[in-house]
Amino acid sequence: MQAILCNEAQHLSGEIVPAGDVRFSHLDPTDQKALTDHFASLSPEDLRFRFGSPVSQAWVARYLAGILEAPGQVLAAWADGNIYALGELRPAHRGPEDACEIAMSVLKPFRNQGVGTALLNTLLEDAMTMGFAYAHLQVIDENRPMRRICRNLQAECARFGPDLIYSFSIGPCLI
Repeated sequence: MQAILCNEAQHLSGEIVPAGDVRFSHLDPTDQKALTDHFASLSPEDLRFRFGSPVSQAWVARYLAGILEAPGQVLAAWADGNIYALGELRPAHRGPEDACEIAMSVLKPFRNQGVGTALLNTLLEDAMTMGFAYAHLQVIDENRPMRRICRNLQAECARFGPDLIYSFSIGPCLI
């Protein structure tokens, strides 16, 4: 795994935010409706990219019921009162206890503008602040935008069945 040095992470943050204009906020239970609306606006393909397989709206509703109370954090970027990019950072279910998992979604009109890269970079910085040493993303093979982002941020990649696992070594900062 490649280590991201503290100054490199700051450098990435400075370069990837389009026009310095993307701001993320941590969600809390008062944001549940906006969160539900965001997932309702995702196409079946977007949901498959996000969850790794086709899911029903009923499955998504069950998933969303506890999303803001689960360990970790949820970040969002907003436009006109709606979430257009969402990222989750959770302790990993398997592997070392200092590892976390990241999942993301960005609405199509906001793709290819650096939003996904800015969101991932922010989540990686938050993971380091929270004491995690490793971050992992499971990405289905067809999700080319996410694969490109992970490659550009120099993640290590390994195949896990039909999916790809991108891994970042994020901390502690190396001096």
